[in-house]
Amino acid sequence: RDSLSAEAAYEDRQRLFANGRATAFDVLDAETTLVSSRLQLVQSYVALRQARVRYDHALGRDVNDVVRAPQPGQ
Repeated sequence: RDSLSAEAAYEDRQRLFANGRATAFDVLDAETTLVSSRLQLVQSYVALRQARVRYDHALGRDVNDVVRAPQPGQ
């Protein structure tokens, strides 16, 4: 599930719970799915960044040319 549908499902479960039509377990299950989906998204971003650094290294680019950390005072 993508983050948007997981978020919508979580919000739905919260509304259903508030109206007595879902259990606390239903809300927690939807929240777990949402957190897992967000974690997967972050992991994808990290993997993409790692691949970019490996690619640039393979091309002989200096990592400092690719990833510039902010300098103090900037």
